[in-house]
Amino acid sequence: MNNDLGSLIPEIEAAVKEKGLVLFHGRSRIESELSFIEWDTDRYSDFRAFLDAAVACGVKLICLHDYQFTKDDLDVAIESLPDADLPPAERRAIEKSLSNLRVYVGFTCGLELSFDHQDNIYFFHLRTPWRKEFIDTMHAIDENILDEGDEGDSMGGGYFSRN
Repeated sequence: MNNDLGSLIPEIEAAVKEKGLVLFHGRSRIESELSFIEWDTDRYSDFRAFLDAAVACGVKLICLHDYQFTKDDLDVAIESLPDADLPPAERRAIEKSLSNLRVYVGFTCGLELSFDHQDNIYFFHLRTPWRKEFIDTMHAIDENILDEGDEGDSMGGGYFSRN
C-alpha cells in the first residue's frame, strides 16, 4: 500500500466524475448517529467497486474525507507517554516507534468514502500501515495511563487485592 494516500485523491475525483456522481469533500462520518456498513477493504481495496455499488443503489452524492498526519498528532502521543505506566524497555520501543513516524508528517494517512442509502451509511475506509501502527501505539499508551481514581483504592497505598 502507498505510504501517502493523497495520491489516490485525484483518481477518486476522476472516477466519481466518470460515474456521474457528485463528490462532496466532508468531515469524517464515522461518528455519525446513523448505523454504518463498512466495506471490506482488506479483501476489496479498490474504491471503484465501492463507487459501482453506490451507482447501483441510485446514489448521486459521495462524501470524501482524508486524514492528514500532523505534527500535533505526534506531539499528543509524545506528551502522553510520561503519564503511561510502562516498563523502561517498552517505553523506549514506543519512543523509537513515534520518532520513526516523524517522516510521515504531512502525509495523507487515511481516506474515507461514504454514501447514504436507506438510513445507513455505506463506508469505505483505507489506512496506511503506519497509521495503523500509530493507532496501536496510542492505544498502548492510553491503556497504561492510570486515571486519577485508580491510584487510591480501598486497600490504600495504591495496592489492590486480586482475591
